[in-house]
Amino acid sequence: MNGYQSVVTSGSIKQLHSLLLLSQYSSFFVVCDRNTASFLPHIRHPLISLGHPVHTFVLPTGEEAKTIDSAIDCWNAMTQEGVDRSSCLIALGGGVVTDLAGFVAATYMRGIALINVPTTLLGMVDAAIGGKTAIDHAGNKNLIGSFKNPKLILIDSSLLSSLPAREIASGLAEVIKAAVIASPIFFDNLTQHASKILALQEPWLTQTIQQAIEIKEEIVANDYLDKGNRALLNFGHTFAHAIESTTHYTMFTHGEAVAIGMCCAANLSNLLGYATEHFLHSIETMCNQYGLPTLLPPLDSDKIIEKMYKDKKNRGEKITLVLGENIGKLFVAQGVDEQAIKQVLQQRTMSTTSYGQTLIKSVYK
Repeated sequence: MNGYQSVVTSGSIKQLHSLLLLSQYSSFFVVCDRNTASFLPHIRHPLISLGHPVHTFVLPTGEEAKTIDSAIDCWNAMTQEGVDRSSCLIALGGGVVTDLAGFVAATYMRGIALINVPTTLLGMVDAAIGGKTAIDHAGNKNLIGSFKNPKLILIDSSLLSSLPAREIASGLAEVIKAAVIASPIFFDNLTQHASKILALQEPWLTQTIQQAIEIKEEIVANDYLDKGNRALLNFGHTFAHAIESTTHYTMFTHGEAVAIGMCCAANLSNLLGYATEHFLHSIETMCNQYGLPTLLPPLDSDKIIEKMYKDKKNRGEKITLVLGENIGKLFVAQGVDEQAIKQVLQQRTMSTTSYGQTLIKSVYK
Protein backbone atom coordinates (compact mmCIF):
# COMPACT_ATOMS: atom_id res chain seq x y z
CA MET A 1 0.00 0.00 0.00
CA ASN A 2 2.66 2.49 1.01
CA GLY A 3 4.81 3.35 -2.00
CA TYR A 4 4.77 7.00 -0.95
CA GLN A 5 6.76 9.27 1.28
CA SER A 6 5.10 11.05 4.18
CA VAL A 7 6.75 13.98 5.95
CA VAL A 8 5.15 14.95 9.25
CA THR A 9 6.60 17.88 11.15
CA SER A 10 6.06 21.52 11.95
CA GLY A 11 7.39 23.57 9.02
CA SER A 12 7.60 20.66 6.57
CA ILE A 13 6.10 22.76 3.78
CA LYS A 14 9.48 24.53 3.57
CA GLN A 15 11.01 21.24 2.44
CA LEU A 16 8.94 21.03 -0.74
CA HIS A 17 11.69 22.35 -3.01
CA SER A 18 14.29 19.87 -1.77
CA LEU A 19 11.84 16.98 -1.85
CA LEU A 20 11.01 17.63 -5.51
CA LEU A 21 14.46 18.74 -6.65
CA LEU A 22 15.15 15.55 -8.61
CA SER A 23 11.59 15.02 -9.82
CA GLN A 24 10.91 14.60 -13.54
CA TYR A 25 7.45 16.21 -13.64
CA SER A 26 6.71 18.28 -16.76
CA SER A 27 4.39 20.68 -14.91
CA PHE A 28 2.42 21.13 -11.70
CA PHE A 29 -1.33 21.67 -11.32
CA VAL A 30 -2.28 22.90 -7.83
CA VAL A 31 -5.87 22.48 -6.67
CA CYS A 32 -7.00 24.44 -3.60
CA ASP A 33 -10.17 26.17 -2.42
CA ARG A 34 -10.90 29.79 -1.52
CA ASN A 35 -9.87 29.20 2.09
CA THR A 36 -6.53 27.58 1.28
CA ALA A 37 -5.60 29.87 -1.61
CA SER A 38 -3.70 31.96 0.96
CA PHE A 39 -1.19 29.09 1.23
CA LEU A 40 -0.49 29.12 -2.53
CA PRO A 41 2.69 31.25 -2.28
CA HIS A 42 4.23 28.57 -0.02
CA ILE A 43 3.64 26.07 -2.84
CA ARG A 44 4.05 28.11 -6.02
CA HIS A 45 7.39 29.75 -5.25
CA PRO A 46 9.39 26.54 -4.64
CA LEU A 47 7.69 24.88 -7.63
CA ILE A 48 8.45 27.80 -9.95
CA SER A 49 12.08 27.70 -8.81
CA LEU A 50 12.25 24.14 -10.16
CA GLY A 51 11.73 25.56 -13.64
CA HIS A 52 8.44 23.86 -14.50
CA PRO A 53 5.09 25.49 -15.37
CA VAL A 54 2.77 25.85 -12.37
CA HIS A 55 -1.00 26.14 -12.86
CA THR A 56 -3.60 26.67 -10.15
CA PHE A 57 -7.29 25.92 -9.83
CA VAL A 58 -9.40 27.34 -7.00
CA LEU A 59 -12.53 25.48 -5.90
CA PRO A 60 -15.48 26.88 -3.98
CA THR A 61 -15.41 26.00 -0.27
CA GLY A 62 -17.46 23.35 1.44
CA GLU A 63 -18.86 19.90 0.74
CA GLU A 64 -20.99 21.26 -2.11
CA ALA A 65 -17.80 21.58 -4.18
CA LYS A 66 -17.18 17.82 -4.08
CA THR A 67 -19.23 17.00 -7.19
CA ILE A 68 -18.79 15.70 -10.70
CA ASP A 69 -19.25 19.27 -11.98
CA SER A 70 -16.18 20.39 -10.02
CA ALA A 71 -14.23 17.41 -11.34
CA ILE A 72 -15.22 18.33 -14.91
CA ASP A 73 -14.12 21.92 -14.31
CA CYS A 74 -10.72 20.61 -13.16
CA TRP A 75 -10.38 18.28 -16.16
CA ASN A 76 -11.27 21.14 -18.51
CA ALA A 77 -8.73 23.47 -16.91
CA MET A 78 -6.04 20.79 -17.03
CA THR A 79 -6.73 20.17 -20.69
CA GLN A 80 -6.57 23.89 -21.49
CA GLU A 81 -3.28 24.29 -19.59
CA GLY A 82 -1.71 21.35 -21.40
CA VAL A 83 -1.33 19.14 -18.33
CA ASP A 84 0.01 15.78 -19.55
CA ARG A 85 0.71 12.32 -18.14
CA SER A 86 4.08 13.47 -16.79
CA SER A 87 2.51 16.30 -14.81
CA CYS A 88 1.82 16.25 -11.08
CA LEU A 89 -1.36 17.38 -9.37
CA ILE A 90 -0.95 18.90 -5.90
CA ALA A 91 -3.96 18.93 -3.56
CA LEU A 92 -3.67 21.86 -1.15
CA GLY A 93 -6.53 21.87 1.33
CA GLY A 94 -8.78 19.91 3.63
CA GLY A 95 -10.66 16.70 3.06
CA VAL A 96 -12.94 18.07 0.34
CA VAL A 97 -9.94 19.22 -1.70
CA THR A 98 -7.88 16.05 -1.23
CA ASP A 99 -10.88 13.81 -1.97
CA LEU A 100 -11.83 15.68 -5.15
CA ALA A 101 -8.30 16.39 -6.38
CA GLY A 102 -7.30 12.79 -5.76
CA PHE A 103 -10.26 11.61 -7.84
CA VAL A 104 -9.28 14.01 -10.62
CA ALA A 105 -5.66 12.81 -10.52
CA ALA A 106 -6.78 9.18 -10.59
CA THR A 107 -8.95 9.66 -13.68
CA TYR A 108 -7.23 12.31 -15.83
CA MET A 109 -5.39 10.50 -18.63
CA ARG A 110 -5.99 7.29 -16.62
CA GLY A 111 -3.95 8.71 -13.76
CA ILE A 112 -1.21 11.25 -13.11
CA ALA A 113 1.05 11.79 -10.11
CA LEU A 114 -0.49 13.22 -6.95
CA ILE A 115 0.92 15.05 -3.93
CA ASN A 116 -1.27 15.80 -0.90
CA VAL A 117 -0.63 18.86 1.24
CA PRO A 118 -3.47 18.76 3.78
CA THR A 119 -4.14 22.05 5.56
CA THR A 120 -6.70 20.88 8.14
CA LEU A 121 -6.26 18.47 11.01
CA LEU A 122 -9.04 16.32 9.56
CA GLY A 123 -7.15 16.13 6.28
CA MET A 124 -3.83 15.39 7.98
CA VAL A 125 -4.99 12.45 10.05
CA ASP A 126 -7.62 10.98 7.76
CA ALA A 127 -8.68 12.31 4.37
CA ALA A 128 -5.19 12.63 2.85
CA ILE A 129 -4.09 9.20 4.11
CA GLY A 130 -4.97 5.81 2.68
CA GLY A 131 -5.51 6.38 -1.02
CA LYS A 132 -9.29 6.77 -1.07
CA THR A 133 -10.67 9.50 -3.34
CA ALA A 134 -14.29 10.37 -3.98
CA ILE A 135 -17.00 12.79 -4.96
CA ASP A 136 -20.56 13.01 -3.67
CA HIS A 137 -23.44 12.03 -5.92
CA ALA A 138 -27.25 12.10 -5.74
CA GLY A 139 -27.18 13.32 -2.15
CA ASN A 140 -24.90 10.49 -1.01
CA LYS A 141 -21.44 11.16 0.37
CA ASN A 142 -18.41 9.63 -1.38
CA LEU A 143 -20.58 7.50 -3.66
CA ILE A 144 -18.28 7.79 -6.70
CA GLY A 145 -14.54 7.33 -6.30
CA SER A 146 -11.35 5.39 -6.81
CA PHE A 147 -8.12 4.42 -5.08
CA LYS A 148 -5.14 6.66 -5.75
CA ASN A 149 -1.96 6.73 -3.69
CA PRO A 150 -0.08 10.05 -3.62
CA LYS A 151 3.64 10.11 -4.29
CA LEU A 152 4.14 12.39 -1.30
CA ILE A 153 2.08 13.52 1.69
CA LEU A 154 3.41 16.71 3.22
CA ILE A 155 1.95 17.34 6.67
CA ASP A 156 2.90 20.63 8.25
CA SER A 157 1.32 21.07 11.68
CA SER A 158 2.21 24.78 11.71
CA LEU A 159 -0.52 25.35 9.10
CA LEU A 160 -3.14 24.56 11.74
CA SER A 161 -2.52 27.78 13.66
CA SER A 162 -4.86 29.67 11.32
CA LEU A 163 -7.79 27.32 11.92
CA PRO A 164 -10.68 28.13 14.28
CA ALA A 165 -11.04 25.98 17.39
CA ARG A 166 -14.11 24.25 15.96
CA GLU A 167 -12.09 22.94 12.99
CA ILE A 168 -9.35 21.68 15.29
CA ALA A 169 -11.92 19.81 17.38
CA SER A 170 -13.44 18.40 14.21
CA GLY A 171 -10.12 16.91 13.16
CA LEU A 172 -9.55 15.51 16.63
CA ALA A 173 -12.71 13.41 16.27
CA GLU A 174 -10.83 11.30 13.72
CA VAL A 175 -7.86 11.09 16.09
CA ILE A 176 -10.16 9.82 18.83
CA LYS A 177 -11.61 7.30 16.37
CA ALA A 178 -8.13 5.97 15.60
CA ALA A 179 -7.43 5.51 19.30
CA VAL A 180 -10.76 3.77 19.91
CA ILE A 181 -10.07 1.36 17.06
CA ALA A 182 -6.52 0.38 17.83
CA SER A 183 -4.85 1.69 20.97
CA PRO A 184 -6.00 2.00 24.60
CA ILE A 185 -2.59 3.55 25.35
CA PHE A 186 -3.10 6.26 22.72
CA PHE A 187 -6.63 6.80 24.07
CA ASP A 188 -5.20 7.38 27.57
CA ASN A 189 -2.58 9.78 26.16
CA LEU A 190 -5.33 11.80 24.49
CA THR A 191 -7.06 12.08 27.85
CA GLN A 192 -3.89 13.09 29.66
CA HIS A 193 -2.70 15.72 27.16
CA ALA A 194 -6.02 17.13 25.92
CA SER A 195 -5.33 20.73 26.94
CA LYS A 196 -1.90 20.75 25.25
CA ILE A 197 -3.23 19.17 22.04
CA LEU A 198 -6.17 21.57 21.85
CA ALA A 199 -3.73 24.46 22.30
CA LEU A 200 -1.64 23.07 19.38
CA GLN A 201 1.43 22.76 21.62
CA GLU A 202 4.46 20.91 20.37
CA PRO A 203 5.64 18.20 20.53
CA TRP A 204 2.24 16.86 21.63
CA LEU A 205 0.44 18.04 18.47
CA THR A 206 2.84 16.51 15.94
CA GLN A 207 3.17 13.31 18.00
CA THR A 208 -0.62 12.99 18.08
CA ILE A 209 -0.90 13.49 14.32
CA GLN A 210 1.90 10.98 13.70
CA GLN A 211 0.34 8.31 15.89
CA ALA A 212 -3.10 8.68 14.30
CA ILE A 213 -1.53 8.40 10.85
CA GLU A 214 0.44 5.30 11.83
CA ILE A 215 -2.72 3.56 13.04
CA LYS A 216 -4.54 4.28 9.80
CA GLU A 217 -1.57 3.34 7.61
CA GLU A 218 -1.13 0.01 9.38
CA ILE A 219 -4.79 -0.90 8.88
CA VAL A 220 -4.78 0.23 5.25
CA ALA A 221 -1.55 -1.62 4.48
CA ASN A 222 -3.27 -4.89 5.33
CA ASP A 223 -6.47 -4.13 3.40
CA TYR A 224 -5.82 -1.44 0.78
CA LEU A 225 -8.89 -2.22 -1.36
CA ASP A 226 -11.24 -2.18 1.63
CA LYS A 227 -12.33 -5.83 1.53
CA GLY A 228 -11.82 -6.62 5.22
CA ASN A 229 -10.52 -4.91 8.36
CA ARG A 230 -10.14 -1.51 6.72
CA ALA A 231 -13.86 -1.20 7.42
CA LEU A 232 -12.96 -0.61 11.09
CA LEU A 233 -11.88 2.90 10.05
CA ASN A 234 -15.57 3.59 9.45
CA PHE A 235 -16.39 3.44 13.16
CA GLY A 236 -19.13 6.02 13.69
CA HIS A 237 -19.14 7.00 10.03
CA THR A 238 -22.31 5.27 8.83
CA PHE A 239 -24.25 7.26 11.41
CA ALA A 240 -22.17 10.38 10.67
CA HIS A 241 -22.68 10.35 6.90
CA ALA A 242 -26.42 9.84 7.35
CA ILE A 243 -26.60 12.71 9.85
CA GLU A 244 -24.62 15.00 7.54
CA SER A 245 -26.80 14.14 4.56
CA THR A 246 -30.05 14.51 6.51
CA THR A 247 -28.99 17.97 7.71
CA HIS A 248 -27.69 18.92 4.23
CA TYR A 249 -24.12 19.36 5.55
CA THR A 250 -25.08 22.64 7.23
CA MET A 251 -25.47 21.74 10.93
CA PHE A 252 -22.29 19.84 11.79
CA THR A 253 -18.72 19.65 10.65
CA HIS A 254 -17.67 16.17 9.54
CA GLY A 255 -15.79 15.58 12.79
CA GLU A 256 -18.77 16.66 14.89
CA ALA A 257 -20.97 14.21 13.02
CA VAL A 258 -18.34 11.49 13.54
CA ALA A 259 -18.29 12.20 17.28
CA ILE A 260 -22.06 11.77 17.47
CA GLY A 261 -21.80 8.71 15.23
CA MET A 262 -19.19 7.08 17.50
CA CYS A 263 -21.42 7.64 20.51
CA CYS A 264 -24.37 6.16 18.61
CA ALA A 265 -22.29 3.11 17.65
CA ALA A 266 -21.05 2.67 21.23
CA ASN A 267 -24.59 3.07 22.55
CA LEU A 268 -25.80 0.45 20.08
CA SER A 269 -22.94 -1.87 21.08
CA ASN A 270 -24.14 -1.64 24.67
CA LEU A 271 -27.81 -2.07 23.73
CA LEU A 272 -27.03 -5.24 21.76
CA GLY A 273 -24.97 -6.66 24.62
CA TYR A 274 -21.52 -6.43 23.02
CA ALA A 275 -20.14 -3.77 25.35
CA THR A 276 -20.66 -2.42 28.84
CA GLU A 277 -21.73 1.15 29.52
CA HIS A 278 -18.06 1.92 30.26
CA PHE A 279 -17.28 1.74 26.52
CA LEU A 280 -19.91 4.37 25.76
CA HIS A 281 -18.99 6.49 28.78
CA SER A 282 -15.30 6.53 27.81
CA ILE A 283 -16.06 7.81 24.30
CA GLU A 284 -18.62 10.35 25.51
CA THR A 285 -16.19 11.71 28.09
CA MET A 286 -13.40 11.98 25.54
CA CYS A 287 -15.64 13.80 23.03
CA ASN A 288 -16.79 16.23 25.72
CA GLN A 289 -13.17 16.80 26.75
CA TYR A 290 -12.36 17.88 23.19
CA GLY A 291 -15.47 20.04 22.75
CA LEU A 292 -17.30 17.63 20.45
CA PRO A 293 -21.06 16.92 20.52
CA THR A 294 -22.37 13.55 21.64
CA LEU A 295 -26.11 14.02 21.16
CA LEU A 296 -28.38 14.66 18.19
CA PRO A 297 -30.72 17.62 17.76
CA PRO A 298 -34.37 16.74 17.15
CA LEU A 299 -34.23 15.01 13.75
CA ASP A 300 -36.40 12.46 11.98
CA SER A 301 -34.79 9.11 12.84
CA ASP A 302 -36.56 7.44 9.92
CA LYS A 303 -34.79 9.79 7.50
CA ILE A 304 -31.43 9.05 9.10
CA ILE A 305 -32.04 5.30 8.80
CA GLU A 306 -33.14 5.77 5.19
CA LYS A 307 -29.75 7.35 4.47
CA MET A 308 -27.97 4.56 6.35
CA TYR A 309 -29.53 2.02 4.00
CA LYS A 310 -27.78 3.80 1.11
CA ASP A 311 -24.32 3.50 2.69
CA LYS A 312 -21.87 1.85 0.33
CA LYS A 313 -20.56 -0.49 3.05
CA ASN A 314 -23.87 -2.34 3.25
CA ARG A 315 -24.37 -5.83 1.88
CA GLY A 316 -27.64 -6.32 0.07
CA GLU A 317 -30.45 -4.50 1.84
CA LYS A 318 -29.01 -4.82 5.33
CA ILE A 319 -27.13 -2.19 7.30
CA THR A 320 -23.47 -2.85 8.13
CA LEU A 321 -21.95 -1.07 11.12
CA VAL A 322 -18.70 -1.07 13.07
CA LEU A 323 -19.45 -1.88 16.70
CA GLY A 324 -17.22 -2.48 19.70
CA GLU A 325 -16.61 -4.44 22.86
CA ASN A 326 -14.00 -2.11 24.35
CA ILE A 327 -11.35 0.43 23.40
CA GLY A 328 -9.09 -1.32 20.89
CA LYS A 329 -11.55 -4.15 20.25
CA LEU A 330 -13.97 -3.36 17.42
CA PHE A 331 -15.65 -5.53 14.80
CA VAL A 332 -17.84 -5.30 11.70
CA ALA A 333 -21.49 -6.26 12.25
CA GLN A 334 -23.66 -7.03 9.24
CA GLY A 335 -27.44 -7.03 9.15
CA VAL A 336 -27.88 -4.83 12.22
CA ASP A 337 -31.49 -4.65 13.39
CA GLU A 338 -33.22 -1.48 12.22
CA GLN A 339 -35.37 -1.19 15.34
CA ALA A 340 -32.28 -1.26 17.57
CA ILE A 341 -30.74 1.53 15.47
CA LYS A 342 -33.93 3.55 15.75
CA GLN A 343 -34.01 3.04 19.52
CA VAL A 344 -30.45 4.32 19.83
CA LEU A 345 -31.17 7.36 17.66
CA GLN A 346 -34.11 8.20 19.88
CA GLN A 347 -32.05 7.71 23.04
CA ARG A 348 -29.36 10.03 21.72
CA THR A 349 -31.72 12.79 20.59
CA MET A 350 -32.11 15.86 22.77
CA SER A 351 -35.56 17.11 23.57
CA THR A 352 -36.65 20.25 21.78
CA THR A 353 -36.29 22.18 25.05
CA SER A 354 -32.77 20.89 25.75
CA TYR A 355 -31.72 21.62 22.18
CA GLY A 356 -33.05 25.18 22.45
CA GLN A 357 -31.07 25.72 25.65
CA THR A 358 -27.94 24.36 23.95
CA LEU A 359 -28.37 26.85 21.10
CA ILE A 360 -28.75 29.73 23.56
CA LYS A 361 -25.56 28.70 25.40
CA SER A 362 -23.64 28.45 22.13
CA VAL A 363 -24.68 31.99 21.16
CA TYR A 364 -23.90 33.61 24.53
CA LYS A 365 -20.86 31.62 25.65
